[in-house]
Amino acid sequence: MEPKQFVDKLARANIGANSFNQYSDVCRKYDEKNAHEIRCQNLMKYFEAQQGLSPKIMLVGESAGHNGGRRHGLHLIGSNNFSELKKILRINISNPINTELSDSTTVKTIWDEIHNIRPFPLTFNIFPFHSHPQGNQLANRAPTKKEITNNLVFIDELIKMFKPDKVIAIGRVAESGLNQLNVDFTYVRHPSMGGKNKFLEQLRRVR
Repeated sequence: MEPKQFVDKLARANIGANSFNQYSDVCRKYDEKNAHEIRCQNLMKYFEAQQGLSPKIMLVGESAGHNGGRRHGLHLIGSNNFSELKKILRINISNPINTELSDSTTVKTIWDEIHNIRPFPLTFNIFPFHSHPQGNQLANRAPTKKEITNNLVFIDELIKMFKPDKVIAIGRVAESGLNQLNVDFTYVRHPSMGGKNKFLEQLRRVR
């Protein structure tokens, strides 16, 4: 499967209530009218650049955050990293929203450790959309087991597409999803909730 086919498949995914498909949905409060199309373009550029690098490591997180992947379409990469990402992958990432982007502490922690890895690792989430509490789209919740299971096809396709030497699950949610696939992977502690030091220690050991 080529990057465009993969992103088109993401955009067509029916993910149910209390989740936001950033590749087809538009946030009335913050998004530009064509924000979903810009996010699709951002992700396609990212995958096309990664095809040229043949990443050895794939990092799998939990889900897209309301200040991160929901807004710009990438996974485990923050808006403050776009200029450095341009140097690494030679791509320009566009801002699809009508205000400034911001980054979570988790994404900052992950980036600080992975930006020097070469080839730059492939990054994605086990649930590639934004899962939010009922009635509050601008907050995060953990995806349910059913949501994860119904969308494992995307991680599976990426692994087949890129064939990384190592797949690393960041946290128990990612681990629970990868356990359902016939794939070897390594678990590392999620950096949130006081797990930063353990995350860094474990990732440095396995990368």
